[in-house]
Amino acid sequence: MTNIMRVVPVDKHEEIAVAAYVARGYSVEEAKLGAKTSTMATRHGIRTHNLIKAIHLDDHLGSCGAGDGSSPAKKRKLDQIGCVPNAQIEKIPTKYKAFERWNCNRKLGQAVAWEAMETCMKLADEYGVGCVAVDNAFHYLWGGGYVMEAAKRGYVAYTCCPAALTEVVPFGGKIPTLGTNPHSWGLPTQDAIGYPIVVDWATSVVAMGRVQQLKREGKPLPECAGVDKDGKYTTDPNAVAALVPFGAHKGYGLALIDELYAAFTGGSTPTIRNRWGETPAAGEKQTCTFYFQCQKADAFSCGDFAQGRNQAENVKAVIGDVIGHGNSACMLPGQIEANAAKLCDEHGGLLFSEAELAELSAMAKTHGVAFDTSALKQVSVPDPFAMAMKKDIKVLLTTTSYQDTPGEHHALLEKSGFEVVRARGPLPAADMLKLVQEHGGFDGFLNGDDEITTAVLDAAMTAKRKLKVVAKYGIGLDSINVDHCTANRVPVLFTPGVNHTTVAEHAMGLMIGCAKHFWLHMNSVKNGGWKRKTGIELAGKTLGIVGMGRVGKELIKRCAAFEMKAVAFDLYWDDKFAKEYGVERAATKEDVLKIADVISLHTNLDDSTRDMINTKSIAMMKENVILINTARGGLVNEADVAEACSKGKLYGYGADVLCHEPIASPHPFQGVDNILLTPHIGSRTGESVQRQACRATTNLVQYLTGGKDFIQANKF
Repeated sequence: MTNIMRVVPVDKHEEIAVAAYVARGYSVEEAKLGAKTSTMATRHGIRTHNLIKAIHLDDHLGSCGAGDGSSPAKKRKLDQIGCVPNAQIEKIPTKYKAFERWNCNRKLGQAVAWEAMETCMKLADEYGVGCVAVDNAFHYLWGGGYVMEAAKRGYVAYTCCPAALTEVVPFGGKIPTLGTNPHSWGLPTQDAIGYPIVVDWATSVVAMGRVQQLKREGKPLPECAGVDKDGKYTTDPNAVAALVPFGAHKGYGLALIDELYAAFTGGSTPTIRNRWGETPAAGEKQTCTFYFQCQKADAFSCGDFAQGRNQAENVKAVIGDVIGHGNSACMLPGQIEANAAKLCDEHGGLLFSEAELAELSAMAKTHGVAFDTSALKQVSVPDPFAMAMKKDIKVLLTTTSYQDTPGEHHALLEKSGFEVVRARGPLPAADMLKLVQEHGGFDGFLNGDDEITTAVLDAAMTAKRKLKVVAKYGIGLDSINVDHCTANRVPVLFTPGVNHTTVAEHAMGLMIGCAKHFWLHMNSVKNGGWKRKTGIELAGKTLGIVGMGRVGKELIKRCAAFEMKAVAFDLYWDDKFAKEYGVERAATKEDVLKIADVISLHTNLDDSTRDMINTKSIAMMKENVILINTARGGLVNEADVAEACSKGKLYGYGADVLCHEPIASPHPFQGVDNILLTPHIGSRTGESVQRQACRATTNLVQYLTGGKDFIQANKF
C-alpha cells in the first residue's frame, strides 16, 4: 500500500505554526513550542495530532480568539476558555523531593508538557525517578512525543491526561462519560532495535482526531469503533457521535485510570471538562490535568542478569526472544513512528496528504505566510503501518529480465514486504548514484550488470538508509567493485548453478549460426533475396573450452551429440567428468587456442583474463576458427576480433556479450558480416529466469531478514 503525499519543508511548516499561534495571542516562545510539537507529530506519522488538529483544538476549546481575535471561533471571556496565552506556571510546595506539583493556570499544553518532562528528567538524574502533576491544564496533543524524547535520552518515561472532552461510552453504558484518555510510555530501546519503544494509545478504538482525519479524506472508520446519536455502531465519520473503548472492559479500565489520576490531582467531574460554552455549578472546575514521570533506566537494575549480560544486552535479548520463534514479522510499538520519521527524513520534509495540504495552505493564507504549494515535491510512500507489519526494508531492483518474465519470483519478492524501487538496467554508475541520492539509500541492490562502482558503493553505504547487501541476479561480478564491498563488509551474493543449461544451449546456437552463416541467409531471404553461402559441418571438429565449469560442461555434453571432440583448460580440473566425456586436458589456455576448431569462452573476467583474445592469441589459432563468447565481453579485444573476422582469419565470432552494453556507434563489429551478436540473452529463458530470479530473491530476502539460505561470493 502506498500513499501519494506532498513534502513540506520543516522551516516553512514551523513558520506557519508560529504565525498561527502568535495571531492567537501566544508569545513567540509558546508558539515555537507549539510548532515543535506539531512538527514532531507529523514527522512521526501522527497525523491526528498535527498542526491542523492543534489549531482546530485551540479555536474551539483553547484560546478561542482571546488574543487578537484572529480565530474564527466566537470570542469568550477568559473564564470561559480552556487555554490562556502567556499564562504562568505556579509551582506548589511539596515535601516530596522527587515530585513537583504545578498549577499551570491553563497555559498552552505543549509548552507545559515540554517543561514538565525536562523537570522529570532532572529529578530522575538526582533521585532515580521524577514526577510532575499538573492541575488546571490544557490539552498537550501528542503524549507519545514527550515520552519518545525522554526515551531517546535514556529514561523510562510515562505520561497520561484525561482527554479534552468526554467522547467515549464506558463498557456496558450508553452515554459518553470518559475521554479518549491516552496513556504514553517511552522505553530507551534504541541500542537494541534502533528506536525507542513507544506505547502510545487512546483508550478508545480510535481517537476523535482520527475521525476528523477520515472525514477529511472521505474514508470509513473501522468496524465497532464509533456509535451514532442513537448509540448504534457506524463506520460513517460524519455520523459518529461517540466512541467505543478498545478491548471492551480492558480499554474501559485504562480510560478510568486517567480519570482517577485526574481526580487525585485536582480534576473535577469528566462530563463538564472543557465545556466552556456551558455554565458549571458554582465553584466547579472545567480544566484538565497532566501527569508526567521519568525514571533512570539504571535505577531499575538489580544487577543479576542471566549469562553475564549487562542491562542493555538483557533488554536486547528479551526483545529478541519476543519477536523470535517465527515472530520476526511482528510489529513493535514505536516502529510505525520510526518508519514514518525515516520516510520524512528520506524525502527531506514533512509528509502531507492533499486534503491536509489544502487546510495548511488556507492557514498560511490567513496569517500572511507565503506558501506556494505548487512547488512542493509529490512522492509516493509506503504506509508506515504496513512497513511495520512487514519489514522496513527498501531495495533497488534493476534487472529487466527479472521484471519482464512471469514467475513465482514476483510472489516471493512481494511476500517479503520490502519496499521495491524499480529501474530498467543495466544502469551506468551516474544513474545508480542518482537513484541512491533520490531515495535516501537502499538496504539492498537486486541488480544485473549495472555499474556498482566505488563511488556508487560509497554513496550507498553513507546514505541515511545504508546499503547492507548486493544481490547479483547472475554469476558475473565484473560490474561490481567486489573488493570495495569486501573491505567494507558488504556481502555480494550471486546465483551459481541456475542458468548453465540455458547458456550452453545459447552457445550451441551461436556455434551453429556461425557455421551455417545464419545472419547472412536470414537477412537475404527476408529482404527478397536468395543469397546462399556454403557453411561447414561441426561433426568431427575439435571443441576448445576455456573454463570447464558448469556451462562449459553442459556445452561439452551437447557437442558430444554432434560427434565433436573436446579439449579444455580449467584451473580446477574435474577428472571424473573429463573421463566420462573423453575431454583432453590442456596444460594452458594457449594450448586450447592452438588445437581447437571451435573455441568457446566460459571463464571469469578479471585482470588476468581481460583481452585474452587479441591479435597475438588469434595468431596462435588455426585458420577459420569459430570463436564463441557467452561469458564476458571484456574477454576479447573487440577491435582485434573484428579485424580477424574481416580478413578471414576467424571463420566467425558468435557473442552474447559486449564490453559495453548496449553497442555504441561507431563500433568495430558494425558492418562485419561474419560476426553474430545477441543482446545478452543467453540466460533469458522462462525456465532459467525463474530459477535465477528465485535464487537471487531468496539470497536477498534471507540475508536481510537474518536467514542463512544465501550464496555469498566474497568472504570476510
